[in-house]
Amino acid sequence: MILFLVLNFGFIALGIAQFASEREEFSTPLRSFETLWEMLLGSMIESGDIPSSTWSYNALIMVYLIFYNFFIFMYVCTRIHTRTHVPKYERYT
Repeated sequence: MILFLVLNFGFIALGIAQFASEREEFSTPLRSFETLWEMLLGSMIESGDIPSSTWSYNALIMVYLIFYNFFIFMYVCTRIHTRTHVPKYERYT
């Protein structure tokens, strides 16, 4: 949680430094936090003629991304478990 807050604060400061004069979404630290939180949850701010969030309109893509993250998580957990709990001579037999 502390790592999340430190990283999020860095992104808030970066957003304010770069976009505060141009975008209303980054005008204050609270608005920047709200914008970054919404982006973390999957929404994108509009940027010109074509909406930036068109990639997330398709529900199949969202389901694919959720399953992809799940399988990567399971793979990493299995690798960590194998490295820490299974003796080296039993790994390849």
